[in-house]
Amino acid sequence: MGAIPDEAVLAALYLIFNEGYLATSAGTLVRRELCDEAIKLTRVLAILMPREPEVHGLLGLMLMHHSRRDARVNEHGDMVLLEDQDRSLGIASRSRRASPCRTRRERRRRMRSRRR
Repeated sequence: MGAIPDEAVLAALYLIFNEGYLATSAGTLVRRELCDEAIKLTRVLAILMPREPEVHGLLGLMLMHHSRRDARVNEHGDMVLLEDQDRSLGIASRSRRASPCRTRRERRRRMRSRRR
């Protein structure tokens, strides 16, 4: 792997996250441990490659989606539609963590376009 992470690495991290976000097995809708692990590994990659907007963009995307985790499932384990989700379940504080990733990614994208 060179300076830019191989697309397969980013895709694998996102697939792990997606399986946790909407599990296809394990008899549960959400598998938090998979989401948490994918986020942890993507954070490590972001630390190792601080100038790669793709990594920070992926991390921001994961954090934004994961910020809704408590509101997405009701007490019976059933999915709750977005329009019916309780926004008071700590969503705002967790989603704010994703904003710096998005801002950093956009800033780097603008800097790269200026260099060309």
